Amino acid sequence: MLDNALKVSNILNKKIDVEVVNARFQKPIDEKMFKDILKKYKNIYVYEEQMKVNSLGSYLVNYANEKGYKGNIKVLGIPDKFVKQGKKGELLEYLELDPDSVAKVIKKDFK
Repeated sequence: MLDNALKVSNILNKKIDVEVVNARFQKPIDEKMFKDILKKYKNIYVYEEQMKVNSLGSYLVNYANEKGYKGNIKVLGIPDKFVKQGKKGELLEYLELDPDSVAKVIKKDFK
């Protein structure tokens, strides 16, 4: 999803200052990186190609709560429901996880 995240960044950089952080591994958790992210950003979007339940995003939300984070975190991932089968690009569009859909979500939050 890194390529898609960079596409989202390119779409948004015209109007919204964003930074893509590559969390290459879900485990082991890089707590120093998470601490730095929580200190630096007021709005965090975790864009991942896995179920939202028990994902890196859900871990980050729990971690942020434990640390008293006061910003906003939105996990953009696969909902906990049956997903039809198909080609990856088609499924990302269906789930609104393609770069254009994700950029729209973020733009809406910044209006």
